[in-house]
Amino acid sequence: MSSSQDMNEKDILVSVIVAISVVASAVIAWYAYSTMIKPESSKKSLYDRLGGAPAIDAAVNNFYVKVLSDDRVKHWFAKTNMAHQHRQQKAFLTAAFGGPNNYKGRPMDHAHAKLVKQGLNDSHFDAIAENLQNTLLEMGVEKSLVDEVITAAASLREEILCRGKYAACLEKY
Repeated sequence: MSSSQDMNEKDILVSVIVAISVVASAVIAWYAYSTMIKPESSKKSLYDRLGGAPAIDAAVNNFYVKVLSDDRVKHWFAKTNMAHQHRQQKAFLTAAFGGPNNYKGRPMDHAHAKLVKQGLNDSHFDAIAENLQNTLLEMGVEKSLVDEVITAAASLREEILCRGKYAACLEKY
């Protein structure tokens, strides 16, 4: 074998090794991106993934139609200014789901303490959560997003029902 043939074989071998390295680097980069970097949709807030203000507005409006026709809970709203309630609920959910925080209402324990003293309990909380879940599903919201909403709502159970570290608010009302 001549020295020029050796050089060509060495050049070819180097080229193959470089090509393999480039491909391996691309595969590693793709793997890192796909497993370590979250997709764009998971970077968005729940508020944005639900559809922002128009979706929250529609959901709250549809939700209260259900709530006010639900014999299990409608009596809790008999003396409520529903226009005010709608505004407060929209502002609260917007903030709770990661949107702009324009909620100026009382903390949940303070807002519900009198109702808890009047008998508001887990069955009522569950009925409200059920109405919220059904509202969102009927609006075509993906089940995974509905599950996130219900999980967020469930995280407020103790506060809304003035239990545990929130029980002290019952003494104020």
